[in-house]
Amino acid sequence: MDKHKALARLQHYCAKAERSRFDVRQKLIQWLITPAHFNEIIEALEDENFLNEQRFARAYTNDKFRFEKWGKGKIRMGLKQKNVDPLLITDALNTINNTDYRQMALDLLAKKEAQINKEKYNTYEQKQKKAAYLIQKGYEPNLIWELLGSNWDD
Repeated sequence: MDKHKALARLQHYCAKAERSRFDVRQKLIQWLITPAHFNEIIEALEDENFLNEQRFARAYTNDKFRFEKWGKGKIRMGLKQKNVDPLLITDALNTINNTDYRQMALDLLAKKEAQINKEKYNTYEQKQKKAAYLIQKGYEPNLIWELLGSNWDD
């Protein structure tokens, strides 16, 4: 495939959903495009506003928080895996409303509490399971401990 055909296909690819430079590079590698053309193609996509890392980081953050219910830690790692600039990651994470973030964590705690067999586990074990669930979702330990209460001796 030549670089002009690759550019046209990437324009369509980027128009369907927000993409990162990493995603575009992966497609170029998959299509066996000469690495010498990578920067030229990516710059053309950015000039035509098909590709924008800041817009991607914000969309990724919003989607993962709203639909996947991920915490900031997991979102940050996902963006790092896409090689997004750390400043753009911080900017994107700052778009999450703190009240909504806390409420999402509370909703996830309530969901997990309903799933736990209270007769099988003591209070301490129940808190461990809820904390582990929120940690797996990417929520910060200090928020988790605050929401669960600091008294682990129940």
